[in-house]
Amino acid sequence: MKIQTKYIIPMLLVFLSMPIRPAYSENPNPDEARLFDEVKVHGQTLRGRIIRLESQGVIFETLYGAGNITIPYADIVEVKAHETYHIVYGDDQVAIGRLLDIKQDRVLIGESATEIIQVPVQEIAVCLLEKDYQQSFWKRLKTNYRHWNAGIDLGIKYEQGAVDKQKIELGLNTTRRKRPTRFVFDFRYAFETQKTVDNPEETTKDEFNTFLLGEYDFHKNFYLFIRPAAERDIPRLIKRRTYPAAGVGYRLVEKERSFLLLPIGLGYVDETFIGFGTNSYTAAYMGMEGSYEFGNGMILALKILYMPGLDDTNRSWLLRAVGEFTIPIYAPLALRFRVTDENDNNPDPSVGDNKFTTTFALSFRF
Repeated sequence: MKIQTKYIIPMLLVFLSMPIRPAYSENPNPDEARLFDEVKVHGQTLRGRIIRLESQGVIFETLYGAGNITIPYADIVEVKAHETYHIVYGDDQVAIGRLLDIKQDRVLIGESATEIIQVPVQEIAVCLLEKDYQQSFWKRLKTNYRHWNAGIDLGIKYEQGAVDKQKIELGLNTTRRKRPTRFVFDFRYAFETQKTVDNPEETTKDEFNTFLLGEYDFHKNFYLFIRPAAERDIPRLIKRRTYPAAGVGYRLVEKERSFLLLPIGLGYVDETFIGFGTNSYTAAYMGMEGSYEFGNGMILALKILYMPGLDDTNRSWLLRAVGEFTIPIYAPLALRFRVTDENDNNPDPSVGDNKFTTTFALSFRF
């Protein structure tokens, strides 16, 4: 009997994306009630649990409601919290203690009125429960190295039947953001072979692409950037292609869980094709990069790069669009769905200018 493996991953994605959260008892006993946090807002007292503190407000899970709400600090009249929090703020300063009060855009953290640390709400970078910080190696790692993010993606496919296929995909991404700089390194590699009864084994995928991005903030939301990049795609007859670029960018949005960048500049494309010689041209550079993290930890990201030749945009161009949807499984593991669209001036009509790829991979994030 042949197993239809193509249905397994979509079913697994649906299952893993179902929210799993502890539910409060609708009629808590007095002992349980003492554990609830209370936030008084405009004369109304909300009972539930303070999840964390962010620069925009208190993330609160209500007693009877579904999901979390954000309560702006300016709306809070009084707060009673039971848990001890671990807060990183300012220039990597740390405050550990209970949330005692909120006054004039500052949260008062401590174990008593005589030991208080005043934390400006706009400087809060990381906040989590102290018990979670102590008990989880990955949360300590992510908090202590909060300026760094890294991920390793691995996808393996083996199919046996009328067509035998073997495929491996590997991805590595590291990002460091500490004002005024941001550095990104990204590397992707894929290799696939297939064999049929009538045809010998052939390579259907042998490619890699990589880039290094450096940014420097020079005025408010504006930054300078430099971005060397290179790639190879043997089945598409691309033996080598380099396309460095540099210019200026604008940070349209930059928050704790989301960002949107708009870079423009100039670049240079140098490419060598198998059987079709070389080609090089100076190009404009236009891009877009954005990411949004939902409350349940899912992440939606999009990157677009367009480099049209300055001499003839119809003859020489480069377009890359990448979309990613990440679903957390159990820290530090996640499932990642990646969609890539590549469009460029390929000289072989039989290959074509466009390539569209979808990938499911297991992601190791920290």
